[in-house]
Amino acid sequence: MRSSVRYLAVPVISAVAISILAAPLVAKASCPSVSQVAAVKAPLRFQETHSSVTSLNKALSCLGYLASVPSSKTLGAVSAAALKKFYAASNVALVVRTQRKAIVFNALAKKALIARIRAIAISKPEPDPVPTSTAGASPSNSPAPYVYALPQEYVQMFAGADWVQSPKLSSGFKTGQVVFDFFSDLYARSYVNSTIESAQQIGAGWFVYENYNTHLSLEPPKLGPMPMALIPQNEHDYQFREASDEELASMISKIHQKGLKFALFSSVNFDGLSREKYGLAQIVVDDIAKGEQRFEALGDAYSNLSTRTAAVSKFWDDWFQTYGDFIVHQADVAQKNGVELLGIGQQLGVAIRTEHADHWKALVDRVRQHYKGEITYSAYASPNNLFSFADWSLLDVATVMFGDNGWTAPNASTKSVAELRNQLASVLAESYKPIFTTYGKKVILQTSLQSATTQEWFEPGPSFWFGTGPPVSTHAKIVKDLDVQARLYEALFQVVKDESWVDGIFAWGYWWKDDLTTLKVPGDSAFDKSPNLRDKPASAIFKKWSAGIGA
Repeated sequence: MRSSVRYLAVPVISAVAISILAAPLVAKASCPSVSQVAAVKAPLRFQETHSSVTSLNKALSCLGYLASVPSSKTLGAVSAAALKKFYAASNVALVVRTQRKAIVFNALAKKALIARIRAIAISKPEPDPVPTSTAGASPSNSPAPYVYALPQEYVQMFAGADWVQSPKLSSGFKTGQVVFDFFSDLYARSYVNSTIESAQQIGAGWFVYENYNTHLSLEPPKLGPMPMALIPQNEHDYQFREASDEELASMISKIHQKGLKFALFSSVNFDGLSREKYGLAQIVVDDIAKGEQRFEALGDAYSNLSTRTAAVSKFWDDWFQTYGDFIVHQADVAQKNGVELLGIGQQLGVAIRTEHADHWKALVDRVRQHYKGEITYSAYASPNNLFSFADWSLLDVATVMFGDNGWTAPNASTKSVAELRNQLASVLAESYKPIFTTYGKKVILQTSLQSATTQEWFEPGPSFWFGTGPPVSTHAKIVKDLDVQARLYEALFQVVKDESWVDGIFAWGYWWKDDLTTLKVPGDSAFDKSPNLRDKPASAIFKKWSAGIGA
């Protein structure tokens, strides 16, 4: 199950035999140039990139594949560095090892090779080198990061009358990328550096990382890191877990070295319940769901005075003590490493009802003894449950999710920038601004605006995250629409530029790598359709407006 760090996007296919037959030498003129390849819209597709090449064998020759792999080797042993080296070589026409030869391989080998080329061979970054000492560190000879090139069609589109050409935002306005909440051994050692580089390229002044503890038991409440000892070592590369203090310190240091600010948002999930109870090596969704349902039932019991028994009250006192211990520890990490904004929770449901205002006051008081920066909470918003938090007055700034489930921008794919601007202005004034007028707290919008025809939320990760089957994509019904995401961001920025109560925009879901359709195997994910801004036209809109801060 575990694959090499360098070959995350492709399973090793050791059984595939490669036959060698005679074939003519490919002419250099028939191969696309590196610049032509780099200009192709992400994610790169092998067939699209080589549309000018009349045969697969010629395309392979353009990559120098035959020159780098002797006939005795298999596809699984191909070096990514060799692919890149030979592709970039000036004599890309091909120098054949012994004779003029071509590869004949079966459909499985062809699919694997195409996936390799998509992921790493053509102007795409390899994973960051594995550190030898400090967690997340990389040697000085790390490869240059991939730079997204805006396709010409979008350059022309964004020059239209609906799009502001010289934007201005108030000094101090925050723009940032909230990295997607998936962290594992492999992603920790392979993608942190390149993701920081990529986020900086699109003008993000802030880098936001969400760090999750998990419930190890519910009654009595016990929180902690994911119990990795219960999980087979060969599954650690793809097991979601909390970042260690050392990994956080390394990440924060790198962010600050880039001149960016760091926001640490912390919370807790229920993933650990199934593992402690059964010691299983995979998530059992039913157990997690039961834990969430029981948590909600205990919240309902506390909210109703007639059912708020001594046992229910003790549960919530114990839960907030345990949760507070975790948040205070995060506060210590934040203070020690100069974190500029600390989030003390998100999506905690019944735990943030007004009945728990005293619990939250006590928790915030504890946190302020350890952390001297700004404090926020990231609240889920929906038409029937707006801005839930026990008492916004306890915090320095409010963070509210914007765009979830499509209620803020229905039918967005059919509307112009001007129409979206009017629609979003109304939503902000009626549903979001009351936080400021009621509590006097500015609002950070944590956006989840998808590059899809629907803005209804969908999970972009693979199905195996939820224990529902093999790691295959379940997102075929979602239609990708890069245009609507760009229009939504342009419209939103045009609205907030005149709203002094909006403190910033944090775009949620920034994916960890440039391959947007692969978490474990090719095609298992759909970050090309998700709120992720990486390698999408909307990133140019975000960069343009970020550059206008203080202009």
